[in-house]
Amino acid sequence: MRGVEIHSPRTRIVLLAVVLILAPGIVLGYLGFRSIASRAESLRTNYVATVVLVRDRLEAEVDRLESASRRSAGKRNASCSSASSRHRGRRLL
Repeated sequence: MRGVEIHSPRTRIVLLAVVLILAPGIVLGYLGFRSIASRAESLRTNYVATVVLVRDRLEAEVDRLESASRRSAGKRNASCSSASSRHRGRRLL
């Protein structure tokens, strides 16, 4: 048994048309899918880099504000401690 033989010319034309339409559609669909996947990966990489950059900038800004806050708190403590020591010195006199 040699498989299915197509005897009718009309059946051969229909089969050929289906193959000639479906094959390029399948190939173009596959290439489109790969293109979309590549674009998605590129966007994901770009977004991750942007998030890392924003995170680093926010971290630097928080560090800057915290150090400024510490410096001003240190100055207040130093001025308070020097004022209290002067006040204690007056009480001793």
